[in-house]
Amino acid sequence: MRSGFRIFKIVFCFLFIFTILTGDSYGQSYGLAFSSHEVFQDKRTSLDLSPDKTLCFKDNFDISFDLSFIPNHIIYFGYIVRIIEDDNRNIDLVYNAQANKKHFNIIVGDRLTNIAFDIDKLFDQWNHLRIKFDTEHDRIILYSGKAIYTATGLHLKKNSCYKILFGINNYKQFQTTDIPPMKIRDIKITENDQLKYNWPLNEISGQVAHEGYGPKGKGLTFMLKDKKVHFSIDAIDIDRFYEKSDNPVPDDHYNYQKDILEYFTAEDITGIEVLYNPQYTALYNDKNLPALYDDQNLPTATMPGSGSDLTAYIEITTRSGQGPYANSPKGIYVYRPAPVIIPAQFYTPRYPVKNMYPGFTDLRSTIHWEPNIVTNKNGEANTFFYAADPLTTYTLILQGADLNGSVGYTTQEITITNKKQ
Repeated sequence: MRSGFRIFKIVFCFLFIFTILTGDSYGQSYGLAFSSHEVFQDKRTSLDLSPDKTLCFKDNFDISFDLSFIPNHIIYFGYIVRIIEDDNRNIDLVYNAQANKKHFNIIVGDRLTNIAFDIDKLFDQWNHLRIKFDTEHDRIILYSGKAIYTATGLHLKKNSCYKILFGINNYKQFQTTDIPPMKIRDIKITENDQLKYNWPLNEISGQVAHEGYGPKGKGLTFMLKDKKVHFSIDAIDIDRFYEKSDNPVPDDHYNYQKDILEYFTAEDITGIEVLYNPQYTALYNDKNLPALYDDQNLPTATMPGSGSDLTAYIEITTRSGQGPYANSPKGIYVYRPAPVIIPAQFYTPRYPVKNMYPGFTDLRSTIHWEPNIVTNKNGEANTFFYAADPLTTYTLILQGADLNGSVGYTTQEITITNKKQ
């Protein structure tokens, strides 16, 4: 009915985000910033120094890093680092801004140790911390600037293996979800005062922290949150023809995958499917991988029952359907214009004249659909629609893409409370 309409002016502000490999962390010119309580739990940052293994030490070792807090946040609480000893107990450095005394604490298992301290200038500057595991004297020593703190009688053992997890984690029974808004850089691990591992965290972008030193000298891999990624293109496993070099090259497999992925542009791709949850990845393993890996000398696949929750799968569908091996002619750009599509018409009533049917009630549930809105250079556009008669709440779903293939999606609710508005 005419009395029941209201004209809305919608301003579309598209935030274009292009992400194939999600993540909860992002690289900086120097230092890794951690998303905290300002985002949902599954979007908070986690840094696992050894995703596929534990780090083992025969004797004394220590871990050091630079720490800075990000200002202008409401909640400062959570785990700086959780160190898990032999999958048996946790050793944590935590921060609690609400504590009545010292805000930093070392916790072993569920027991507070006597290591408690503060840092005078947490924001906008780096503070160097070092945690020493002295197995010979059964103690942990924490160094903060010139201050030294010690906890003893912890039953530390030589020849132990550790998981070292910054921020949140979902490792076995040691999962954590609380993390203060912080930045970390220059993580180093030494054993008997000899440098064994180093993560500068100086990546400009991406989801992978590159190990800068250490006996293996490698570390780059594609990650989806906390899982390694396995790719297939047009149902063809991109590792099918990967050949490991007789003279190993650092990050050779990573660069092999990267070269294949960079061959494709946004216009080449029609769909991307992500399999992350173990119930789906295990099914994918059963149906797709065994035949590929049984009879070929390929990188070991993650099989059901033996850690399938450590691998995620990304399936990419291209317009050509030819998989990752189509030849690209040098010096020639293949232009593929988008096909002409005539969108389906969506009926929308208009009320230009006096209502001729007062007994008719407009009860539409979907009241407006506009498939082709072009924004200005600021990503803004205007449209309007007539609401239906019921006083209710409408959900606006906005989707868009730019010419570079970046996509945007958002929702918003509008509530009608008065027909005369």
